[in-house]
Amino acid sequence: RLLDMLDDTWRRIGRVDLITGLDLAMRGLASITLEAFLLRRLDGEFLKTGDEVNLRLENLRCQIEGDLRFPVNSVNCYANAWQHAVTRLASSSDAVLLDLRGFIRTNEGCVFELTYLVRHIALRHCVMLVDHTTDMSSLQEVAQAAWAGLPVGSPNAREPTPEILTLKLEKLSQAGPRALFLLLLRAASPTPCVERETTNTSLNPSIGIHSRRAL
Repeated sequence: RLLDMLDDTWRRIGRVDLITGLDLAMRGLASITLEAFLLRRLDGEFLKTGDEVNLRLENLRCQIEGDLRFPVNSVNCYANAWQHAVTRLASSSDAVLLDLRGFIRTNEGCVFELTYLVRHIALRHCVMLVDHTTDMSSLQEVAQAAWAGLPVGSPNAREPTPEILTLKLEKLSQAGPRALFLLLLRAASPTPCVERETTNTSLNPSIGIHSRRAL
């Protein structure tokens, strides 16, 4: 699981704020969610409005816990609240990690998230996870469409070589946790990293996809 990869890397230096919809939360079934489900109180664990999201984000845990790791904060949202949660968290996070494994063009949630990041969040603070199940052509199309509608005030508007940084992370990769951690550290840096690689750049010159592989 993705969170397992962050346990002994990112969570040693900072917290993880995880936005989950009803479908994803039920797949993971955290203990509090399972208990609520069994007692027919699941509805109370999911946020329904922007105000509820704001209140939840004001009360996220941020102190080191008993296992000497920073906490994982699950922000469980119904469909009418998750977009607000995405925009609030993305704009206040040091680094944004978007899991695009299994992405296809009809994944409307991922399309919204990717479009928002391209238009409103400095791309150097973002890392996208992909694998062999990611439809890269669709990812390129969505990124290009987002770039075409870039607002004048976007933090990416003055970027001379805009790129989406992706990490190809296959399930059996042993190098994955370290590779992901290093990219997250780079994304969290307050100043741009001047180092560039040309491993695999695609799309036309208006926006590129900069790919790395965890071997």
